[in-house]
Amino acid sequence: MNNPPSTPPVDTVGSFNQLLTSEPFLADKQSRRRPELEQKSIDQLFDDRPDVWGHSRHSNLREDLRHIADEHADELADVIAQDLARDIGRPPGAESELQTGRARRFDAWSHKAAAGNAEEKEAYGPFKDIVLYCAVKIQRRLQGQHANRLAEARNRRLILPFHTTATRLEGSDETLLPDVTLCFEPVGTVVAPQAHNHYCFAGIIVECKKLPTGFQPGLKQLSTYTLEMFRNQLDRKDAIGMVLYGTFAKVVVFGLDAVWASTGANLATPAGRRTFIRQLVDWSTCPVYRLGLDTNIHRLAPPPVAAAPPPVAAAPPLEEAAPPPLIVYRVDIGNFKLYSHECRLIADTLTGQRRRYILLWRNIAMAGPPSHLLVDDWPFSAMTSRYDTRDEAGLLRRIRANFANNDDLRDAVPRVIIGERVRQRHGRHNFVDDDTLTSYGPLTSFEVMGVQGWLDGHFRAHKRILIEYPGEAVSEADNEQTAALAIARAMVIVLALYTRMNILHRGIDANNITYLMVGGRLQIKLLGFNNSIDMAIADERQLRPEIAVSPALASINSLENRGAPTPLDDPESLVNLGSWLGIFGINKAERAAYIAGLPKNPHLPIMDWNRGTTADIAGRKRDHLATLEAFDTKILLYMRENSPLRPLVENMYIALFLHPGCYGVTLLTDNSIARIEDGNIRAALLAIPVINGTRNPLILRHAVLVALIANILGSLPQH
Repeated sequence: MNNPPSTPPVDTVGSFNQLLTSEPFLADKQSRRRPELEQKSIDQLFDDRPDVWGHSRHSNLREDLRHIADEHADELADVIAQDLARDIGRPPGAESELQTGRARRFDAWSHKAAAGNAEEKEAYGPFKDIVLYCAVKIQRRLQGQHANRLAEARNRRLILPFHTTATRLEGSDETLLPDVTLCFEPVGTVVAPQAHNHYCFAGIIVECKKLPTGFQPGLKQLSTYTLEMFRNQLDRKDAIGMVLYGTFAKVVVFGLDAVWASTGANLATPAGRRTFIRQLVDWSTCPVYRLGLDTNIHRLAPPPVAAAPPPVAAAPPLEEAAPPPLIVYRVDIGNFKLYSHECRLIADTLTGQRRRYILLWRNIAMAGPPSHLLVDDWPFSAMTSRYDTRDEAGLLRRIRANFANNDDLRDAVPRVIIGERVRQRHGRHNFVDDDTLTSYGPLTSFEVMGVQGWLDGHFRAHKRILIEYPGEAVSEADNEQTAALAIARAMVIVLALYTRMNILHRGIDANNITYLMVGGRLQIKLLGFNNSIDMAIADERQLRPEIAVSPALASINSLENRGAPTPLDDPESLVNLGSWLGIFGINKAERAAYIAGLPKNPHLPIMDWNRGTTADIAGRKRDHLATLEAFDTKILLYMRENSPLRPLVENMYIALFLHPGCYGVTLLTDNSIARIEDGNIRAALLAIPVINGTRNPLILRHAVLVALIANILGSLPQH
């Protein structure tokens, strides 16, 4: 068993949200993103945990009620296990031939697999058979007189398989093929394979492997599937999966900072079958949130699509309309009931960063622009709100109050309508706090994480912030002038945050800078304060994670001095962001056109900012930013000559890196310093501490911080 580190690992290939990872110039993005995710699932694995089998049960019920529920679930599992054994032994042509056939096919596969003679694909049908067999029995009980003792109506469902097996599901660009996909269907549904083929309907994915040693390979693939579920389901907050290796089955729970796997249940033995059957009973009768679904987000049928008008002769071809959503969601927050079907920002992983921006409309038709944006996040937190240093909603309100009397900054951050810790419905009238302790329960015991693990930030709370719609992200700007103005305004805002409030943003990203035309005026807002630091608060828990943006956008200091942020990190990230947008384009259409003109395996210097470890990336950035000549040949040369982003990025770079008090970014040895003619510069550089035989001249920027800020502001266009 591997203990996960107190902070998420950062020496990995970084993703620049969806701006870059969604584009083909990364040349097989699956092969680049997948290894990181797969390795994380292994590094953070707590294996052979018997309590994972019972993870979905009613752990928040009163003890006496939980005991009653467990008794009835145990009784049903025993009945099904006994019926299965009896049906396996029935002669051909016996009563209930459909169920008998399912039982026999499953039993025959288990014997063949136990002998090592069954191929992987031979498990798909028998596994679906045993799931369908149990669904028939569970449905009868849930529709019978004992239904109220097993679960209330909202907590009853059938676990049924998709009709397809080993098929690429829609809603993903992944090339991997889920083996068996299970879905949640209402009681009363005909027990049969369901005609779904989209990740938005997936409830639990099962990965099958032939060999008894196949658990970890299966887990790696499962980690990719569960991420795709999360990307396609707005109501998905956690993920559960299963790996079938040989005749053994393990349940896997994907947490935010850990992965838990159960002990193996041998489906070739009565005891193992009974354990598996009890799990199906639990999934059929547990609270909704125990399945990893959010009880505040409700799935609805999409509104009917109006019939298209008849074509007009000689009319110009219309742009192809986007397909209607398969599911519409109603989101309940406070007294608001809003509707959505998409995210603007989709979290990168189920184990780690979980922030999403969900677009919301006031009506189910979702016509016109959105009315609100919902920020859905799982930040490191204190266990109670009173001691929470990561109160993003409160910070936004403080910033707006501070900026209120400044016409230039009044609308720099969005207005918070509601900011709350999420609670999940538990029973008819009860709610439970949604945090890692509630979600994962005894799996996150102090014996596993350690007391220091909780203090250092393993505890996360589910938080939501409802804000007014802030506009489009800068990564989808309609022209380069707008993108340049947005980045310039973002620079003004981050510097004002520091000079006026001693706050560092630490979240520069293309999705966190937005633009919106309001009354004929372009309004730029800065979002993404979930990792911001109030320098007046001495609490190192604010520094989780240590590198808060993609390594592609992170400053050299952030990449090298983890946990030691400076006021110049955000401005440097804006230089990096402007460089990316200026080279690859400001929206999907421009990026597609640029990529189409590149050779098959392009290598642009800036692409090295998104490859390798953080140390590798920091070293390359030092080379590219060492001099104006280097920056010109490595970065500016690849930007369009007439692009307004080019002079903006160049001026910001000069102001930030070439101030007389900076002395460059190249690591210096004492021999190279001795060759500097200016004695004052030599003395300043020799005063820097030696680390690994070199001195870091970036440290000297802090001594001229005020001048640097004025320098940066002076480099920006005046509008």
